[in-house]
Amino acid sequence: MSEQREEHKKSGFSMDHLTRPADFDMGRSHSHPYYEIYYVEAGQCRMFMDHKIYYMEPGDVALVMPSRLHRAVYGTAKAVRRYTVCFTARYVSWFAQNSPDGTLEHIFSRQKLSVPPSWRPELEIMLSAMEREKRNQDSCSEVYTKSVLFQLLIFLKRCGDGIQFPVPQTLDPIDMAIQAAADYIHQCHRNPVTLESAARTAHMSASYFSKKFKQSTGFGFREYLNHERIQDSLELLADTSLSITEIALTCGFSDGNYYGDVFRKIKGISPSQYRKALRHFKE
Repeated sequence: MSEQREEHKKSGFSMDHLTRPADFDMGRSHSHPYYEIYYVEAGQCRMFMDHKIYYMEPGDVALVMPSRLHRAVYGTAKAVRRYTVCFTARYVSWFAQNSPDGTLEHIFSRQKLSVPPSWRPELEIMLSAMEREKRNQDSCSEVYTKSVLFQLLIFLKRCGDGIQFPVPQTLDPIDMAIQAAADYIHQCHRNPVTLESAARTAHMSASYFSKKFKQSTGFGFREYLNHERIQDSLELLADTSLSITEIALTCGFSDGNYYGDVFRKIKGISPSQYRKALRHFKE
């Protein structure tokens, strides 16, 4: 994954194709400033995204907008063979400028697509072509890769707009309860949310809820609550003149010091450094 991040920083584009064993743990939550296409070629997993749980099976595509908190949760009986394609808005600027307004956002607003079996060979040919180009690069590689990526985006738009998909797989009752609790945390994170109050939303005991929340979403309760609060604080850092302590209290943290510790753990820098970098970028 670190190799993929370095590749992405250099060009604005990266991809990989690998197998995750059934017991694989991502280790950390996932949020990044670029678009991601996650395609399941084989196996099964869950994708927890925007406080919703999606069952991912062969032919399913998760579409991740920049800065969207998400996590692939493995732990099923089957290993997962998947592609990921990541790119910045700048990398696909030509596509955005030469498509109808909002096309890129429209594609990624769906969050999940289920590609019919008869369409999958075409999709996998495009993914394989980009993977092959990554291994055998020359002076034409970037142009070729972009052209295939643009075809892939058009394919996903047409697939989403024009295909009648099978009825989506219904979440089991426990996952439905966990999803409701995740939505409660998302909606109420500025308030003093506790493990007990979230568990009551799911009609579970606190200890059972804690275990099931982790299994279903990949997040611990406190980890997810902190991520929601940090995400909320980013807009206040960018768009207001509130002090760091005021932002911490507004977003539900008990004090500025704890907010700063959590922010550094998730973002790698302090809130004040983040705000300073934003202002420098705007100037």
